Amino acid sequence: MDAPLSCTIPPRVEEGLHPAIDEVRALRQAYERQRRASGRTMVGRQINPDQVADAVAGFVRLADGEGLAAAAIPGDAVKVANDIRAYYEEAAMALVDHVPAARSAESWYFRATATGDVMRRAHQALRKASGPAKLVTYLVPRSQQLP
Repeated sequence: MDAPLSCTIPPRVEEGLHPAIDEVRALRQAYERQRRASGRTMVGRQINPDQVADAVAGFVRLADGEGLAAAAIPGDAVKVANDIRAYYEEAAMALVDHVPAARSAESWYFRATATGDVMRRAHQALRKASGPAKLVTYLVPRSQQLP
């Protein structure tokens, strides 16, 4: 496993929200800075940046034991998960002052963020429930999965 980036997540915006959803909102300015600086984004295969918080809420429900249909993830869950990950990795680029090592942003996302924890727990819940093979296989890279 690669060492995670060392970058500080902005402070919570709204204490009443689930930490992962609040984190998405707190990272929005960093995401936008990086998008403007690079002139492009990888977010948008399934959802746009305005939909990331709602999509994360769906994965929170999945991680908390609701079924895939009840979780109401908007669209192809694998593509949605990839958009969420891109949002985080792009925001991370605006929070660090160097070009990070390969895969360190991935490790930061899955190991140091509330949303990464949600994705790992959602993956574990799907695995235990014998969820769709595509989702179980591609939701979380093997090196980032919970034991």
